[in-house]
Amino acid sequence: MEVATRGFQWTHVLAQDVIFWHYEITNECDVFYPDIFYAQYIDWGVGGTDDSGDDEGAYNTRLDLAFAWDFDGIGTPGRWGPVGVAGYAFLESPGNHTDGLDNDEDGITDERRDSGPGQLIEGQENIRAYLGQHYDLQNFERFYGPLELRPAYRAGRWWTGDENLFWVGFTDLNENGRWDPGEPVNDDCGEDGVCPGDPGYTGADRGETDGRPTPGERNFDATDKDESDQIGLTGFAIFDVHRYELIDDEEDYRVFSQALPPLEDILLEGGAISVCSSPLALFHFRGVKLSASQWLCCLLHAISPVHATWTTRHWLGKKRRCNRSIMPTINLPGLQINPV
Repeated sequence: MEVATRGFQWTHVLAQDVIFWHYEITNECDVFYPDIFYAQYIDWGVGGTDDSGDDEGAYNTRLDLAFAWDFDGIGTPGRWGPVGVAGYAFLESPGNHTDGLDNDEDGITDERRDSGPGQLIEGQENIRAYLGQHYDLQNFERFYGPLELRPAYRAGRWWTGDENLFWVGFTDLNENGRWDPGEPVNDDCGEDGVCPGDPGYTGADRGETDGRPTPGERNFDATDKDESDQIGLTGFAIFDVHRYELIDDEEDYRVFSQALPPLEDILLEGGAISVCSSPLALFHFRGVKLSASQWLCCLLHAISPVHATWTTRHWLGKKRRCNRSIMPTINLPGLQINPV
């Protein structure tokens, strides 16, 4: 098992307290793994590493977010405050388009990023009628916003393979049924994703300005992560630091494969949290991608700097091993994040 990891951080005021992680997990052998569990073990140290005994945590599956805070809002040493809130969010996770479930709670069941263009539906009334029969419109609008603002709905032309109504074909200003120079191309750029007027444009390619989505065009299939029924956050646990040392594969598998506990049953006050996105099926010589972010939010009127030490271990648990598998461990001790 190969894991490629990249971390990103920016100094911009809106992102300076966030670290973005991108993972590519590849099965490099000829063994099929039906249930890989991707998990993060996080020792937050919210309020200081000597003050983790009163850390608490919770989660939100709609946001694919787990977060932790300090119970009394007082940090050590020096009894400073207020103490900020730390979180971990799945920004992208593998999808499951065969289980008949709406895993990402966006009102669409079993969407996928290789579905093709699907069926053309024209007219806003017809689009709304189709969605009413096949979607949960309440959840759809909660996730994406009002239907009236979705680009394909506003255009009155929707290809059902563009499940979230994001792709828009060229605008036929003179209504002659074909694209003419000067008319907006919108997303109908062809398989290279480069539109006329874009840097690097070398001429028309397959699918350009044909009025139907083509793989490679923006906001469609592979280029639109929301056209995947992402499994997101599926596991969460909070416990005392060192209760699990991540050296016992069987115990780790048991802990990280447990279903999400009801929020009212979570045992609060613990210095460490695990979050999980699973199960993932890895076929022979195939891979999956995950993106996540860790963040620390400090209240604007904080009078003292907050120093949070995050020690993160990336763990892959599995029942069977390939003789070429690698179990990577990445330690980031002493990483200090100083919100302003």
